[in-house]
Amino acid sequence: MDNRVIIIENGKERVLGKNERISGLEISICGDDNEIRIHRPSNIHASAIQIGQDSFPPGHILRENNGVKIEIMSHTTFHNVLVCCKFGERQIFSFGRGSRIWGGAVQLCEISGCIIGNDCNCSGDLRFWGSDAHAILDKNNPSRILNEVSGPITVGDHCWLGEHVRLQKNARVPANTIIAAGSIVTKAFDEEYTILAGIPAKVIKRDVMREPQTHNAYILKKIQKQSAEKNES
Repeated sequence: MDNRVIIIENGKERVLGKNERISGLEISICGDDNEIRIHRPSNIHASAIQIGQDSFPPGHILRENNGVKIEIMSHTTFHNVLVCCKFGERQIFSFGRGSRIWGGAVQLCEISGCIIGNDCNCSGDLRFWGSDAHAILDKNNPSRILNEVSGPITVGDHCWLGEHVRLQKNARVPANTIIAAGSIVTKAFDEEYTILAGIPAKVIKRDVMREPQTHNAYILKKIQKQSAEKNES
């Protein structure tokens, strides 16, 4: 009941028609009051959104998800990505304007979330784990949960995530951060313009910034600029 897939284009919103499809995106919803918002233009390919557990082996109980909010902003590249929201409610996923991702999975269980900012460059085979799914308890005080979720995974604007990066529950990355390939981020960071690397990730370099162009394109542009300045002189 009350599940909505909304398309936003040229400042206007409309609900996706019953028999209408979004090219490059498979959507499965099991639950109530869930909302998916897709802003156009956007480049979506070979991706899927799954809300709730819509299939189980015989004998298992069907699990629904309620109140999930998912939003993919405009001018994004969203290739080969699975967004999976199961075993919980009020989960959130947001993918910022102009950001790009080239493969990975967002796994959200319980009340968890993942927010990726604007103009982020996310490489392939990424994993975002919003929670541990299973609770870890204090043996001497079983009512005390040791691995609770304190908030959504957060990636600030203008970040660059290398291949095979993993962001675990409660991970927070500020704007203008570079995360080296293969790193696992397990906690919150607050210092901008750094490189994070390692397992678990830590700051290995400060006062750096991402160049949006490729290395070769940047060098070529620099040479062209120097040549133009030389001709002018």
